[in-house]
Amino acid sequence: MKTDWITKCLLLLAGSGMWALALHNSTAVNAQTPAAVDNITAHKFTLVNDQGNPVAVLAYVPNKGPVLVMCDDNRTPQVALGYASGDKNGPYLSMFAPNGQKTVNLCSNSHLQEIDINDPTGKHEAMLGLYGKVGEGMFLSRKNSNVSAGIDMHGSVTEFYTDDADNNYSEIGEDDNGPFMALKNNVSKYKLKMRTSNSATMKFIDPTGKTSTELSTDRSGTGMFFSDSSGMPRESIGVLSDGPYLSLMDASGVSRVRLEEGKYGPDVSVCDKDERPRAVLGVTNMEDKKTGAKTPSKPSTLTLYDAQRNILFQKP
Repeated sequence: MKTDWITKCLLLLAGSGMWALALHNSTAVNAQTPAAVDNITAHKFTLVNDQGNPVAVLAYVPNKGPVLVMCDDNRTPQVALGYASGDKNGPYLSMFAPNGQKTVNLCSNSHLQEIDINDPTGKHEAMLGLYGKVGEGMFLSRKNSNVSAGIDMHGSVTEFYTDDADNNYSEIGEDDNGPFMALKNNVSKYKLKMRTSNSATMKFIDPTGKTSTELSTDRSGTGMFFSDSSGMPRESIGVLSDGPYLSLMDASGVSRVRLEEGKYGPDVSVCDKDERPRAVLGVTNMEDKKTGAKTPSKPSTLTLYDAQRNILFQKP
């Protein structure tokens, strides 16, 4: 998202000979009081100090735009103020360290509005900007330019993050689904992600990016899911409003075996592919076909059902 057209502008200025001409070929002038004029037209203006040495140049760089460059007594550029023409036209202001390294850069154009800050070595960068349709944000980087932290806002997402030299990062933010937090270890590629919206959720993500474990809680209760290598949930354990449960799922994620301690007692259910109980050991509700009344069986009962939940066998 950064641009280097300011540096290019200065290089073009230097390459055109204008800056070199101003610094090295300007001659000392005698202090005189010139007559006032209404208008002055020129390709370049050079400002000199008391010794007649140039300290500033105002010039037009072809195809780049006007620029004012000011230097110190060592003729090292210290400030550049100008207007860049072209596709990314707009005003800019750059400041430089004594060694000539650009340390501050402000720019504004149709694509972005940005402030960059660097140390005299060109590292330890800080950025604050608005980036058109992309978003807005503030970013920091350390000496190796890889370790960073930032605030990034784009669309409905707001993220606060840190990212070190090994690409281990932490992230906290909010999007359409609510607030979230993520942690990642780049060596093992494992990731932890926590979110809260209608429910509170914590996910453990494997090196391939698939969810291996998920822990969530909502009004119905709390549960933990364990997934296979494809990311499909295969086992779930938790506590619902009626009590604790353990569920084993097939490769399609359908619960086929379920152990529960429910409202009326414990049971183990074996289900078909539509999750309808076909065999139950333990407490099950026996429904009176005439009255619709349901009566729980004893914990020692074995019951077999057909696909319409009609009892085929029951003992005792």
